[in-house]
Amino acid sequence: MIFVYSSNAFQVIINTFIEKENLRGKSFLVGRKLSIPCGCFHHGMDNAKNLKVVQMKKVLLVFYVVVAVFCLTVNANALLTGVSGPNSSFGTAAAIIGAPSDILDDFVFNTGMEGFNEIQDFTTAMAHAIDGGGLIAAGTAVDSHMIFLNSEDNRLLSHTAVVWTFDSLILGVMSDRNGNLEAASTFELGAPMTNYTASFPGSGPAAPFGARGLEGGGDGYMISSDMLSITVNMVVSEPGDWIRVVTQADPVPESATMVLVGLGLLGLAAAQRKLEGLSMNEIQTVHGEAVQR
Repeated sequence: MIFVYSSNAFQVIINTFIEKENLRGKSFLVGRKLSIPCGCFHHGMDNAKNLKVVQMKKVLLVFYVVVAVFCLTVNANALLTGVSGPNSSFGTAAAIIGAPSDILDDFVFNTGMEGFNEIQDFTTAMAHAIDGGGLIAAGTAVDSHMIFLNSEDNRLLSHTAVVWTFDSLILGVMSDRNGNLEAASTFELGAPMTNYTASFPGSGPAAPFGARGLEGGGDGYMISSDMLSITVNMVVSEPGDWIRVVTQADPVPESATMVLVGLGLLGLAAAQRKLEGLSMNEIQTVHGEAVQR
């Protein structure tokens, strides 16, 4: 998860709370230097509210802060979240890796399917073609991912029924035989620090070239009905197989998280009603301190 912090947004949320409750008092620090009351006093009141009110307002303030942090720390990208399936014919399990420095055909090798995240939270400046003749429209917020299998020599290597899972909907796949779709989109969708195009002695060619993508004969993929996973089959000798999977930039909220937020909001509503139901007649002042009768 990428932590997205906006001090201005956080300030607005806190200020909204303060304004709503008409609070005034001392200050303390939350995040950067924010002026937030820790003593709770209403305009037009000579005496402090009772301790129960103070405690309730502190609870509400904490809840507002937790909700604000939750909203500001939502995933800003859609990542590869998991991979499962049998080992390859060489006995190697599929794995999620960091983006390599180069992905030229004779530079990066493996004995089991691997996947990595490319550009994240990117808004396309132009349309990109995908398998089946479809298009990802210009102006679409996307995340990109590469899955590949590339043996070091000419021995036959196969890895099938590998399930790759994402935390956002799959928009399309680029897997054409020669890697033309991949090559045409790399300038926008490739990993920022990875070399896709500059070949050098011993590196092998850069895409597109013959058999860069899926060629049939055991190669293929199937996207799940919920659009959150893809099952991939790859059979390679020389060269390897490379496909690009493009997903939505906005992740699907986890059900457990949404339940917790819902319960929290219900609790906030109940606390707010209880606070509003307190009568000023229930409050008296003893030695300048607010107490409950």
